[in-house]
Amino acid sequence: MNKTTRQKLAIDELYINPDNYRYIESLDNEIEAIIAMFNKIPNKKYDKQMKEMMNLAYDISRDGLNPFEFPIVWYDEEIQKYIVIDGNRRITCIKLMLQYKNNEKISTNVPDVGKIYNIKPNIDMSQKIECIVYENLEEAKKVLSKIHQDSNDGIGRIRWDAQVKRRANAREGNKDRTFSIIEFVKNNSLISEELLNKMNSNRWSSKLERVIGFAKFKTIYNITFNENNDIQYLDDCEQTFKMLSKLISDIIDNVATNNFRLKEDFNEYIEKLPDEYKSQVNKDGIAKQDSNESEESNDSDDSNLKDDCVYSTGDKPENDSSQSSKANIEDKDDVKNEKDLDGGSAEEPSAPKKITPHSKNANVALRLSREYTEQEYLCLGEKGKQILAELESLNYNCYPQAAAGLCRSIMEYTAKLWMGEFSEEFNGNQLATYFGKCVNMLRNKKY
Repeated sequence: MNKTTRQKLAIDELYINPDNYRYIESLDNEIEAIIAMFNKIPNKKYDKQMKEMMNLAYDISRDGLNPFEFPIVWYDEEIQKYIVIDGNRRITCIKLMLQYKNNEKISTNVPDVGKIYNIKPNIDMSQKIECIVYENLEEAKKVLSKIHQDSNDGIGRIRWDAQVKRRANAREGNKDRTFSIIEFVKNNSLISEELLNKMNSNRWSSKLERVIGFAKFKTIYNITFNENNDIQYLDDCEQTFKMLSKLISDIIDNVATNNFRLKEDFNEYIEKLPDEYKSQVNKDGIAKQDSNESEESNDSDDSNLKDDCVYSTGDKPENDSSQSSKANIEDKDDVKNEKDLDGGSAEEPSAPKKITPHSKNANVALRLSREYTEQEYLCLGEKGKQILAELESLNYNCYPQAAAGLCRSIMEYTAKLWMGEFSEEFNGNQLATYFGKCVNMLRNKKY
């Protein structure tokens, strides 16, 4: 049985291992071992090592050493020091911040080491570090192999794969774009058990990460991400799922994708991809078919855009002030109708406007879906439907302020309906779903 003890040792009692397996050959002393941690020649590899060592030093200064990973050491009678068998990088950072700060030989051979010297650690030279002390050097080396040789047929640690790392980072608040897409597909009610099993049993997410970086990904799928890397899409949820589930399935199956090593692979894949698995809307969220019809019927150029900006009733405001006046009148009408709903003595409200499919105009203010069904409007009262009908008939490019005002009116009206301020019954079963669509669309229109 291995003889080990747990001891607290001073920093200067520990000795960076000159015979570290990381080095090509054994070194003469601790100082040379520390220099070798950064490579001796400043090149790209040196830069990478320096960045990693700086990150480690910052982490130690902020959070201390990992309490679940004690340095493993062995006492060398010849030099009367504890040789660090595992934990050389960690102990090197501490020694640079404390014991060897501003050491001339290290500074000469590691040009950027001053960045580590300047980090303020949360420990001092008087504090001791808890270590596992092995009596036998060979036994300590056996443990070292178990730690650093990956799974080693189940004996060593099994490292996290890419998906596990992404999941852990997301829970720590560092979500990436690939994780957002994976979670969108996994959490969709339409996902099949077959695809879910594929996604859970294959290492494929790095291929998806490459695809997201290709320029054509955004063009073909109309998918972007906000500052928190949340997925934003222009198609409805069902179409977005259809596109992404097809892409992921093809990535996992490999045959159709050739692993997407190059953007040319993805371009070739897109050329062969049926249109039903591509975005059905243009960058403004308008159905491509509707947009094409609108372009064909519109002979005027951008200089005549103002002349084409009309309400569905045919009334054309002469200038921005008339737009403002109309908005004020609508606000007063809203107040009047709210009183009516509260049981006031005002005249009977007019019949609600009929909700109809979108017009062929490519500049409608808002689009929740390609077709309206009564089921989608259970969360709106009659007044809410009227506001929405008005919003749909308005050209938001010409009248952005009026469009924004109507959007706000819908939100305020729905909130008041939910709070019970009106006599109508509020049905909010689908409110979150359709409100989410609305917000997502506004974000993509950069409102």
